[in-house]
Amino acid sequence: DFISTPLEREETLLRVRQALRARYTRDRWRRQVAVFRCLSSSDALTGLCNRRGAERTLAREVKKALRTRSPLCFAAAALDRFKEIHDTYGHKAGDAVLRETARLFSQNIRRSDCLARPSGDEFWLIAPETNLAGGESLCEKLRILLSGLRVSRLRPPPAVTISWGVSALDLRRSPNPERLIEEADQALYRSKHRGRHRTSAFQGLLSRYRWQ
Repeated sequence: DFISTPLEREETLLRVRQALRARYTRDRWRRQVAVFRCLSSSDALTGLCNRRGAERTLAREVKKALRTRSPLCFAAAALDRFKEIHDTYGHKAGDAVLRETARLFSQNIRRSDCLARPSGDEFWLIAPETNLAGGESLCEKLRILLSGLRVSRLRPPPAVTISWGVSALDLRRSPNPERLIEEADQALYRSKHRGRHRTSAFQGLLSRYRWQ
């Protein structure tokens, strides 16, 4: 907008008030959009990214890794026998276990890493600048830390364990987010198949047959 000269006091004040009111409305709308965007990408129970937010982050990190030719690790995890905790202690206790697990993991990863809860008792971890061996080592650290978790409100406290599957971006084989998720899921299946409470890394296209 503009005000022609010579200036008239009342018109100038009116124009300024209108501009300030429009700016206030625009800023309030932007804040509301930011809040809604955050809520749509966050898990209400744990405060972590939900599946939608994690998929967006993973897609962004894959593009960045391809552009910079840097490593990228993705891991999928599931709590072991989580249904037994629900059946024995109730749903509120199960929620407490999920919150404590999220808190423990969040305190032991880098700020550049992204921890998510895509659904149920599952967790995802996106680790930029990390190769397969580094990702496997990080997940082993988290697995061991969780095995010492005791939720104080539960008596007797249940043993909480988790199984991990780890994959890494392979620039030689049409790298994309969906492939990383699929390979991590296959490695997670290997951990479950071999007795749970362990970490497995995806080793190649034929590894699913070698595991049996």
